[in-house]
Amino acid sequence: MSDFATALRRIRKHGDGILLDAAEMLRQLVKDTCEAISASEGSILIPSDDRSELRFLVSMNPTLEDSDITVSLAGSVSGYVFSSRQAMAKVHPDSPGVSQVDQLAQVETKYLLAVPIVDDDRVYGVATFVNRSGGFL
Repeated sequence: MSDFATALRRIRKHGDGILLDAAEMLRQLVKDTCEAISASEGSILIPSDDRSELRFLVSMNPTLEDSDITVSLAGSVSGYVFSSRQAMAKVHPDSPGVSQVDQLAQVETKYLLAVPIVDDDRVYGVATFVNRSGGFL
């Protein structure tokens, strides 16, 4: 994942405004990571302005990327990963955030990998990868 870290450092040097211009690059990075780990879908979530929720910045699922859906930091896998800076993998995760996202995206999350996006002392967001592709269990 060194390419991901390098990309985030480059974005950080240019400020938050570049995130909008870098959406396609981030989307491609998520797509490449999904292929590398055999995930069906992936997303990058970033904190809301008040840092109480996470919102989808980019996603392989256009429904999620185009929505206003947010995931609470309290009681969600992604929220825990963001707050604790600890990656987490769950089989059949059960949380209000997963249920809400599944309903909107019309997906059933069987496998979830959530990884914090960090650089030094700052947590930028969470990368999530859902389910398996290519017949992998």
